[in-house]
Amino acid sequence: MRLRHLRYFAAVAEARHLSRAATALHVAQPALSRQIHDLERELGVPLLDRHSRGVAPTAAGEVLARGSVQLLVDIALAFDRAESAAAGRSGKVVIGLPRVALVRGIAAALDRALRERHPDITLVVREIDGVQAWDLVASGELDLGVGTTPPTESPLSVEPVWEDVVNRALIPATHELAGRKRVRAAELSGLPLFVPPRGLPAHLLQSLIAQLTAAGLRSPLLTLDTGLAGAQLMVAAGRGWILMSEAMSKGRPSGTATPLLEGFHLPIPVVVGWRRNERRQVARVVIELTLEFARGTEGSRVREAPELPPASPMRTTRRRKPGSMPVEVEFRHLRALLEVAAVQSIGRAAERLGVTQPALSRQLQELERSLGFALLHRGARGVSLTAGGTALASECPGLLGSLERLTRETTRARRGMEGHCRVGAVTTVAASDLLGTVLTHCAVRHPQLNIVIDEIPTPKQPAALRQGKIDLGLLHASPASDASDHFLREQVYSDHIDVALLSPAHPLADRAEVTGADLATVPFLFMARAFQPPLYDLVMASLGEIGLVPLVKATYDGLPTVWTIAAQGWGWCLGFRSHVARPPAGTVAVRIRDLDIPWGLDIIWRKDERSAAVRAVIEAFRSARVSEAARDRAGRTHRRRSGQMDAVRGIAT
Repeated sequence: MRLRHLRYFAAVAEARHLSRAATALHVAQPALSRQIHDLERELGVPLLDRHSRGVAPTAAGEVLARGSVQLLVDIALAFDRAESAAAGRSGKVVIGLPRVALVRGIAAALDRALRERHPDITLVVREIDGVQAWDLVASGELDLGVGTTPPTESPLSVEPVWEDVVNRALIPATHELAGRKRVRAAELSGLPLFVPPRGLPAHLLQSLIAQLTAAGLRSPLLTLDTGLAGAQLMVAAGRGWILMSEAMSKGRPSGTATPLLEGFHLPIPVVVGWRRNERRQVARVVIELTLEFARGTEGSRVREAPELPPASPMRTTRRRKPGSMPVEVEFRHLRALLEVAAVQSIGRAAERLGVTQPALSRQLQELERSLGFALLHRGARGVSLTAGGTALASECPGLLGSLERLTRETTRARRGMEGHCRVGAVTTVAASDLLGTVLTHCAVRHPQLNIVIDEIPTPKQPAALRQGKIDLGLLHASPASDASDHFLREQVYSDHIDVALLSPAHPLADRAEVTGADLATVPFLFMARAFQPPLYDLVMASLGEIGLVPLVKATYDGLPTVWTIAAQGWGWCLGFRSHVARPPAGTVAVRIRDLDIPWGLDIIWRKDERSAAVRAVIEAFRSARVSEAARDRAGRTHRRRSGQMDAVRGIAT
């Protein structure tokens, strides 16, 4: 498949008409038709239904259209990042942190250090699983990551940061042992043990199972096709238990308990890792700050003289407009650069690609002319990558991998995914409760149905649906629903944004209610406007209506990150009315006077969804839908009964 095929098909799918698409692309209609036919023959799948009024994508065509748009955007952004690296301008570093690192406070520490010492460097923090980090770093989706030690054959450089100790069990708060400080593995035998393969490498998983067996484990083992966050959601929903480190237990999710596990002690080495060919100064700065933070943490394993990536000079001459993609560029150019980066020789790269050396040299020169900056240093002893070449080459595996996945998803689309449904969900108390009800419903009525839960924030769920990464989304109600004609959306839980989440140690935490004036001088922990503009504008307008201009010193992506930082006392963040009874771990919920933003949870799915499995899960969410009035009645009943029990206890004493 060629890059121009993706451009052409994306234009046809958007225009729903070959002639109009040809006009927009500045090509002849017969030539465009031939290209589409060639693409269908190559994939072996019909992509368009032709009719008198134009064309309409088939199910496979919809998958290809969605993936093509995203891949074209990803390639253009990769070119932008490579040019920035080539020019030496202020850059962006994407770091992947497991939740155990977040609860240590590393995100806030890095953000504060960069703002004080390197204000022109933008840091993007992504929450990931410890094992997942290395594939994401190697593919270029992350610049560096923190996690357990990667395999020895991994193409990464690593430095030790600290050591975690796994010695606790994360169990549902409703379990009969939840009130105990210590439990034995044998006492949990009636509850399945979830083993998320993306949470730990294989050798640590083997050590884990061996120690648990020696400690008397009798629980059934269930391998869960999800990460640590998804496993925690399953525990909160009452479906099983998992192991947890001492540090992680301080940020346990709502609806769970973390007693010590007697006779079990598993040290987990934690490292920071990056690509071996990393030469950008911005990445080096963040690595140094990560090691600096780790030196002051419990269990630090930072070496006195760590090995850091070297810096390299950067130069560029601009030709390409930011965000654009030259029409001359094809996937063969990216493969050529990737192969040269792998072997550091145009001759050997040409042999591996099965082309002549002059032909490969011409391809690389074409790519450099199209982008407007040098990718290679050419010398008598061979070639080496420039900073721009290094940056782009590091993105190529991910881009070419996305192309392979898109090809597979397109050819597989017509077969469907009966019996399987992957749900992307936000991590809140309400979402966990709702998921628990849905899982129970499906276990009774559809025992053959396999449901997998992935934690995905609200703004990223539509893209995950378009790319086929999930089949159904459970996300927060948005001020402006997704404008795509390809999605359907339905509310399944109503709520309100009307509380402030604070650390219990904060001076305002003991109040029954706070005003906008009370919060004016407290740092407000919130996302950047670019993360979700409609929500940002709604919140800021609503806070303005109660006379509050929030003090924003930093912005963060993702609710778990914000809640963790709020629990550490760095500021306050907004919460939901449902948090009053069960706030995120380490926080208290305090009512904000006169603030009331209607909110809730929606499900979102593809309009053309044909999978019986996905439709069954949608119906389960509808059955589990809880109205605000019903919750209020249940809450009043619970409070009335609690009051009666308190009165009885008072009489008894």
